[in-house]
Amino acid sequence: EKDGKGTKSEIIDLLNPKSTCKNWADYPFDLYGAAGQIVDNYPYICGGQNESSFYFENCYQITSKSAVPLLSLVTAPKYSSAGVFNDSLFVVGGFRNSFLGSTDYISKSSHQNGPNAPIKAHSHCVIQINANEVLLTGGTISKASSGVQKDTYFYENDKQQWKKGPQMANTRN
Repeated sequence: EKDGKGTKSEIIDLLNPKSTCKNWADYPFDLYGAAGQIVDNYPYICGGQNESSFYFENCYQITSKSAVPLLSLVTAPKYSSAGVFNDSLFVVGGFRNSFLGSTDYISKSSHQNGPNAPIKAHSHCVIQINANEVLLTGGTISKASSGVQKDTYFYENDKQQWKKGPQMANTRN
């Protein structure tokens, strides 16, 4: 691993920081800027970029024995963010030569395009509110220094609808 880029996988139990998970499968290649969450008790990881500036559309389920390939994203982003709905990873935005506003649902057996996000951004945060809702906060929306935003947006999965939330006091990315 170099500068946060690498293949090593590590599981940390925040409730028991002294415990370790041995023999966990490594990621199949070096990358950085990927998005992931725990889906159906396993880490799902999608997207990212390597040191040669190659963008990955690949998604993997990481188990103790291997990195299991899932269906791929339509666009290969880095610096996207993700939530979880109905045993699917919900990947939002990112960057690939331009700012992305797309969303994708990735499960063990399917890929589905989601509704466009309300902004095209990368380096944002998606926070799981409950089983049906996430909150998108901050992010970079342009290459200008003023392109970091204070806006927030809620996404309701059952309605497939975004709605504007409160503005943060400070910009975040």
